[in-house]
Amino acid sequence: GSLISPFVLEAINTATPMLFQLITQLEMWDSRQTEVNLILFRMYLSNTLNTLLLATTYLLLADPLLLASYPQLRASLELPLNSSYTCRIDQVADALFSLMMLTWLFRIVFIVLNPFLDYFLAVVIKKSTWVKAEFSVAEQMVKLLSYLGIIFITFPFAPLSIIFVPLTTLISIKWEKFWIKRLYSKPKRPWKAHKAAFIYTVFFLTTFVLVGVTICGYFMYTRTLAKSCDIQDEYVHLCLYGYLNEGTDKCTVDSSSKYYALYGSGNYPAVICNSACGPFVKVASPVDAFIEYANSSFIVDVIWSALFRYPYLPWAVIIVLFLVVSFHINTIFVLRFKAFNKENTLEQQIRGILVEKKRQEAMIDKLKKMVTTPVMAENASIGANIDKEIPKGNDNKKEGLNLKPPSSAWADERNNDHDANNNGDTERENSFR
Repeated sequence: GSLISPFVLEAINTATPMLFQLITQLEMWDSRQTEVNLILFRMYLSNTLNTLLLATTYLLLADPLLLASYPQLRASLELPLNSSYTCRIDQVADALFSLMMLTWLFRIVFIVLNPFLDYFLAVVIKKSTWVKAEFSVAEQMVKLLSYLGIIFITFPFAPLSIIFVPLTTLISIKWEKFWIKRLYSKPKRPWKAHKAAFIYTVFFLTTFVLVGVTICGYFMYTRTLAKSCDIQDEYVHLCLYGYLNEGTDKCTVDSSSKYYALYGSGNYPAVICNSACGPFVKVASPVDAFIEYANSSFIVDVIWSALFRYPYLPWAVIIVLFLVVSFHINTIFVLRFKAFNKENTLEQQIRGILVEKKRQEAMIDKLKKMVTTPVMAENASIGANIDKEIPKGNDNKKEGLNLKPPSSAWADERNNDHDANNNGDTERENSFR
């Protein structure tokens, strides 16, 4: 029986994301970010309600008078009392601790089992190629918060269970890191670290208030848990005359009481007080033991009166201050983490720019070599053609070619013109004579 609850809870938490994704797609939102936020909120709300419903079943087992005025509703939700336990609280503590450990075990098993099921369905059944599933940060975040909710429920009834939480957390981190790298692909739309940290912080504080504070507060203040038979009816007032029948653990019940439908058979309060155990069976409520200690000291009594005898405003202020301080502390942590990630991103961009710079420089050098080589080849070709066209050496003399440089030819032509001018002047001078 202890395997059914965590298995069903894990199955529901695994199936609901697919249903919520389908519903959100049918709603046809314009923004993809809006779709993601709605899916995340719906998954968290669903898992939290499942956790609270599960907590109610164990509270009904621990508190025999919870919802006693609604016997049909109570009968449909409560867990049966196991005859192997002589104490209700022992059964609740054992069941909740088993639930906590099995929920953790199913969570780390399902993170490996789901990809293998996808592989079997794709390769064996459909005869196609297996594609790694995208790792969903939102889904795993909600499952972790659901597990934390169960830890908050377990703690009041089994305080030593908190010892196992650091060990299970360490194993989960190592296990998930190992398998996520091998069985999942990166998200197509990766979450920013500061956004994931902020959302997780808000949901964690909400889970702590809705589940942790509620369950612990109920456990501390309720007066209807199983007590010793002599004080069991002090708050219930189901006994008609307010006392037990002489020599028995039973009383004459009042038929007008709201609890008569459940415990009016004549065995009250023995049917409840015979299964009582624990450190608070001699006091009306666990908080009464602390009140008795507080009354022994004047200073503690004043503080206790301000906080607990008139608790509405002080506790509201304390809770609000606690949430505000926790929010600011986590916000500062998120901002530092964001700055660290931004610095890493800039460093990666700088390294990318340097790599691109080297690549561009290498490309430029390659282009220079490609341009320089054809020009040199062309110049060499032109020079070779000129050498072929102009004869050299003795060939010039044999062919009687005048291959004087242009400057020498121009000088010879000028000397010939000068000689002709001189001859003309001599002829004119002779004729004059």
